[in-house]
Amino acid sequence: MPNLCKKIIVIHYGEIALKGRNRIFFENKLKTNIKKALHKVNIKEIERLRGRLVINLAEAGQEKLAKVGLQNVFGISHFSFGTAVEKDIEAIKRQPGACWKISLLIHLK
Repeated sequence: MPNLCKKIIVIHYGEIALKGRNRIFFENKLKTNIKKALHKVNIKEIERLRGRLVINLAEAGQEKLAKVGLQNVFGISHFSFGTAVEKDIEAIKRQPGACWKISLLIHLK
């Protein structure tokens, strides 16, 4: 059975959300700064999602390193670690116990 639980970091940003037509410029600059801060972390991708950014980690066990890197990035108001799972409750129930040991975040697209 493939592991469908993906490790993610949800990043909430402050005043960037208030920007008008140039908001995308500031979001992209924040993404660039995050990538620089997390140069030692194996990142699969960084997605924009309804007023926040979601970092998909390529592998588990990088949370401490990511926390250190993100703490001083200008523009981030707070961030949380989570696990993205399928939208199907039966698929979630079938996942190995490792998915249940941390807070689950259903990642909606």
